[in-house]
Amino acid sequence: MPAVDGFNMRIRSLLDTPLATDALGGLAPTVLDMSPSAHAAWVNAHDTIERELAAGGNFAPIRDVAAKAAENIARMAALFHLLDHGATATIGRACVDSAARIVVWHLQEAHRLLGDLDAPPTLAAAIRFDGWLRSEAMRTGDGRIPTTRVYRYGPGCVRDNKYLKEALELLAEHGRARMEVEGRRRFVVVNPALYAGR
Repeated sequence: MPAVDGFNMRIRSLLDTPLATDALGGLAPTVLDMSPSAHAAWVNAHDTIERELAAGGNFAPIRDVAAKAAENIARMAALFHLLDHGATATIGRACVDSAARIVVWHLQEAHRLLGDLDAPPTLAAAIRFDGWLRSEAMRTGDGRIPTTRVYRYGPGCVRDNKYLKEALELLAEHGRARMEVEGRRRFVVVNPALYAGR
């Protein structure tokens, strides 16, 4: 909480700073430039993301989001600099590196959440189900998950027996999970390599 209080005080101080104006009373905002090393880091981040926008790249399924990433890195780096130094001097590499890490993390999350929207429904369901199974196995330490639990807590896309069967067939083909029957009980068994020791 002391850090949050300090952040709030800094924001309040910046908001209370009088705006720069020109001779006619119009706004004259300060232009913040990047240092050479910061600019090089920004270009590298831009080029790396651009490569992933190509067909088959990690960010191709979220092209509309990822295409704005470089702009967002620059904006966020400027905000980090402003918080630390005010509207003076040049933006340093550390601000660009920090901004790039945050923006790329959000791109990865966008890909995780949105990237399978263009996939066929069975594949999209299998992707969501696979993520839930791994999370459940890591949480409990047990890769044998009763189907009753899947129907109750699993992703909505597999709570119907037909869709569960289709998604599980696809996961079984890739060696990620399989169905196991014990008497009248059924379990989804997750490949231990996907969760053990993680």
